[in-house]
Amino acid sequence: MVNDMRKEILGYPAPENTCEDKNCPFHGTLPARPPVRIGKVISMKRAKTAAIEIRTLRKVPKYERYMRVSNKIHARVPECIKVSPGDLVAIAETRRLAKTVSHVVIGVVKGVKNEGKEGKSD
Repeated sequence: MVNDMRKEILGYPAPENTCEDKNCPFHGTLPARPPVRIGKVISMKRAKTAAIEIRTLRKVPKYERYMRVSNKIHARVPECIKVSPGDLVAIAETRRLAKTVSHVVIGVVKGVKNEGKEGKSD
């Protein structure tokens, strides 16, 4: 399977880790297609699946203003990509994997920083 590894998908490089997951776009046979969307991971409660919130602006013509809209999308997380709640991730559309899962995570854009209570003294 290492020979079949794709080095890049939709502009995102392959992760350094390898996996034996057949539903991995880099190491398996799962195809990924545009559009690539960026969203924040809000939940990792399901096995190998993340709930991702995507925020956009939608124009309201009547009031000539913009409204904030958020959608929740479920995406498959391959074993080779480490994701935790709060991370910004890139997801791409793929074939349907489950009733609510038709996207796959192809990369982590920005990870969560560990915020400690350092340097605070009273």
